[in-house]
Amino acid sequence: MSIIYPVIHFSLALIEWVLISWAIRLWQQSTSLAMIVLPIVLVSISYDNIILSIGSLIGEGELLKTLSMLRFLLHYLVVPLFIVIGVELAHRAGASWANRVVRVLSWLIALGLTAIDVATHYLGLELVSIEFAGILRYHVANLSGPPIITIVVNLFVLLKLRVASLRVAERSRSSLCCPELCRWRSLSKSWVEVRQATLIIKVFALSGS
Repeated sequence: MSIIYPVIHFSLALIEWVLISWAIRLWQQSTSLAMIVLPIVLVSISYDNIILSIGSLIGEGELLKTLSMLRFLLHYLVVPLFIVIGVELAHRAGASWANRVVRVLSWLIALGLTAIDVATHYLGLELVSIEFAGILRYHVANLSGPPIITIVVNLFVLLKLRVASLRVAERSRSSLCCPELCRWRSLSKSWVEVRQATLIIKVFALSGS
């Protein structure tokens, strides 16, 4: 039983590396600079899952603590960028509400939330080791409540990408589904599924700690 959760995190990391290769190709094909955010976010999430999966192998100490500090920093820096990804993918899927103003606004909101997260959570961060379900990790020592920004951002992205994937599906049924459209449909569906699985695992781990 203790090996199940490390294996799940490692499996998620592998899935995310597959998505990274897709995201890089989509960024190269895209005319939008915002699409570079997608592979960056996926690399960060993959790193998070890798550290969680091998924490018990590294063992308690300064090495794992340093790697965990970087994990938390990446978390605070990139999680708000999910908003940019959600809006950008919705725009690429043809959502009328994802216009230029909304796309610029998504950047401002994401950067604002990043600044708030770093200022209120990362600066002065103290970590303590904890073991749960076979996972040895460093946990915030003075955690005062659930990660509200993380939960809200994840729910926002899941909702928007579900809407975007449904729109792409409608367009594919009404056309011959050109290769670019099929790629967006596949990416949206895979991204939603991975984010759902990651969110469930993180919330479950949080409740158990």
